[in-house]
Amino acid sequence: MTDSATAATHEVRLALYDLSQGMARSLSGQFLGPAHSIDIIPHTALVVYGREYYFGGGIQSCEPHEFRRQRGIFPIEVTSLGRTTVSQREFEDWCVARTLDGSFAPGSYDLMRRNCNNFSHEAATGGLQLDRGVPDWILGVPERFLSSPMGQMIRPMLEGMQMSGPGAMDGGVTLGRTATPPSVPLATAASASENPWANVPTSSSAETKPPSSEAVRTTDEVKTPILDKYSRPLLSADTATVSICTSKICKSLVEEEKSSIEALGEVLSVPGRALTHKVLESSLPVLMRCLDPPSKNAAFALMLLRLVALRPPADTGAALELKECVVLVGAKLVECHSSPPSNSTNRPLTSSHAARSMAWCCLGNAAAADSTLEFLLRDDAARSMAWCCLGNAAAADSTSEFLLRDDPALRDGLVDAALSDASPESQPRREVRQSAVTYLYNVAHGTVAIGGAQRSDAEGDEELPDLYVTLLCGALEGLTDEVDPTVMLRRLLITGKILRSGKDGTVNESVKSLVADLGFGDTICSLSRGSTENSEDSKSVAKIADELSNLLSISGKD
Repeated sequence: MTDSATAATHEVRLALYDLSQGMARSLSGQFLGPAHSIDIIPHTALVVYGREYYFGGGIQSCEPHEFRRQRGIFPIEVTSLGRTTVSQREFEDWCVARTLDGSFAPGSYDLMRRNCNNFSHEAATGGLQLDRGVPDWILGVPERFLSSPMGQMIRPMLEGMQMSGPGAMDGGVTLGRTATPPSVPLATAASASENPWANVPTSSSAETKPPSSEAVRTTDEVKTPILDKYSRPLLSADTATVSICTSKICKSLVEEEKSSIEALGEVLSVPGRALTHKVLESSLPVLMRCLDPPSKNAAFALMLLRLVALRPPADTGAALELKECVVLVGAKLVECHSSPPSNSTNRPLTSSHAARSMAWCCLGNAAAADSTLEFLLRDDAARSMAWCCLGNAAAADSTSEFLLRDDPALRDGLVDAALSDASPESQPRREVRQSAVTYLYNVAHGTVAIGGAQRSDAEGDEELPDLYVTLLCGALEGLTDEVDPTVMLRRLLITGKILRSGKDGTVNESVKSLVADLGFGDTICSLSRGSTENSEDSKSVAKIADELSNLLSISGKD
């Protein structure tokens, strides 16, 4: 390989993806324990020579936008590793040699020692002769998971799931399978069952030909970096107030009740610790009593309940206690929304804005927990990812652990109540509006994630679910009347989630048509001009509005 100082150089970037799309951060601590928790399930690729190189079913190469379009995921970080003097032909010769000697052949995948991240590291430091490769914390994720108690238990099964598949699908070519390195985009990685580490939903019928020069502007050509950052639910998970809340509540309790609340506080203070039936059976009735008059501790009780909603139940009894508690909180919010003001002035959720805001935080966390669990249970690819990083514990749990999903009437009532509390016309308190719109965002996030995973290639976007229409119209109606940039930002995020609810995260043409028919396109466009406020949320509002306007302006499918 050339060492000439005058040779042309090429920038090499490391693209880092989170295959769990936020689920690892939410669940790994709960199932693996805080000492072994992982923030992401990393997949890395090298972007150089205008192409993206990665390992899965052999060494693959494609245009970056093609990889991201087919998988519906985007990098969470792109880092420059430096510049190389190695030519594209020289690097692809190296890839062919590593394929032929078995180092990264289609059947050589090994979860611990030879996964996509190991390839990126060796390709950077060996093939491209750079000083930097993949960071150690990424390379160490498999060992971190497998050293946990649950990882030790399923390690023999995982180590038996090595890749032996046919390589690229959809007519693509794998580097090293032919004598000449390919000059055309290579298709998708091996299937989920062949490579658990690179298990990402993909479309088996996706178009693999490079776009025609006469093609119209497509979603791939519209960059949405701000929207892409919001790939996970919004959680209210701060535990700093646990001791204050338990102290305030315990002041009005008898000794036995104090012990139960203190025991709950101890559990909630430990990240990821599961809740047992014994703890919940004694503490939840005390907390729920705080939500009824004449108690003055409703806000403190709900601060604890929002954390309870995020914790995994340790047993079936705990799951039932948890579900009943969340349903009761939801029912109280719906009741406050549907009852005349004269009949509800003494209820804490009506008279206390702090309590009402915390109630929506509790329900928002419950909606986030439901969407994650449903995704794990109902989507094969997500279930496989969970099996790799979380031991499939969530997928093995009973569906009785859903907190809100099993009661459509309650869910619909909560959506209506949240839409009312998210509007400045009916709810003057911005903290309540912020919490209510967060609940709606998490509902939209979960609904779109599940809908996108279950939609087949044969299905179109012609018929919109009623919930999509309700959330979209609620988010955009009266948007310019909102004065709080945080509320406005989250309403636009809801719009973005539903607008990109097409197959593999593409624009849903029916949603785009509905936005145009209702005249909301001009509203969104007006927000892209920015405001006089200089807060971070205000800046994000203008940027997201601009991204949404660009998505709304792209040409539809032929």
